[in-house]
Amino acid sequence: MDTGYADVLVRWLCSGRAADDGSWFNYSVRPLVEIYAYSAFYDDRGHAPMVRIMGVSTVADEYRKRNVTVYCVLRYKNGSAQFVLSEPDDIGVGSTMDGYFLREYIYGCPLPAGINTNHTVVVS
Repeated sequence: MDTGYADVLVRWLCSGRAADDGSWFNYSVRPLVEIYAYSAFYDDRGHAPMVRIMGVSTVADEYRKRNVTVYCVLRYKNGSAQFVLSEPDDIGVGSTMDGYFLREYIYGCPLPAGINTNHTVVVS
């Protein structure tokens, strides 16, 4: 891992979207989990730095029953990548979409120790 670069490209489940397209990106793996990412941001408020991803997904307890684990994939400027376990924090009451009940979440993706956060972090 090249920790000399903070130009970290965060992608959800090995894919991403342009930072300015303003649309939902579908990372669902039916029938195991429905998951849509909308936005991501860098957060260094009073704790270890992390990337938080706003989105909606199958209720976390439901996909856990199916042994589904959600990861963020950190992609570094040198081309290497690292998987980081993501933990959901629910932020809404949920709604049905296309026959699936989805809940609003912010998924926290902690950045590994040694990342130089004094430079811009690219999130998509």
